[in-house]
Amino acid sequence: MSFRVLPIPTVLTQQARHTGRAPGNGHPVQASVASASGYGPCRHCLRRTREGERHLLLTFNPYPEAEEISVVGPIFIHEEACEAYVGEGFPEELRGLPMVLQGHLREGAGSVNRQVDVQHPEAGIVSLFEDPRIAFSTIRNMEAGCFIARIERA
Repeated sequence: MSFRVLPIPTVLTQQARHTGRAPGNGHPVQASVASASGYGPCRHCLRRTREGERHLLLTFNPYPEAEEISVVGPIFIHEEACEAYVGEGFPEELRGLPMVLQGHLREGAGSVNRQVDVQHPEAGIVSLFEDPRIAFSTIRNMEAGCFIARIERA
C-alpha cells in the first residue's frame, strides 16, 4: 500500500509570513532563532530546522474539514519561503523524531493512536491504513503532542 505525506498548504505559510497572523484564527505569529536543542521540523518543507535558522511559531488547526474537531496547536515554519515537501514515501528528515501516528476514523469523532519505529515508520503507516475505518492519519510529536504532517493513502 502506498501513501503520501502532506505538508501544510503553501497558501497558509504565505499568509502567515505576509500578515504576521496565523491563518484561520488570527493569533500573532512569533519569530525566533532555532537553538541547538531544537529539532522541530518546518511543517511546510518537512525539513528539520537547523541551529541559527529563523523560524515562525504559529497556531494551526490540522482538521479544517471537520468543524467539530478544532484542535489548534503550535507549529513551526521557516521564516523565509521554502518549497513544500513533495516526494515518495516518508520524508528522510522526519526519521528519528519522537512521533506517534494518529489514525482518524471515517465516521464520527475518534482516532486510533499507534507508536512507530521512528527510523522506519513505513510499516506502522501501512498497518494503520489496513484498517478500513481510517480516513487519514496525522504524524504528531510524541513529546509535545503537536501536529507534524498529514498522511493519506496514495
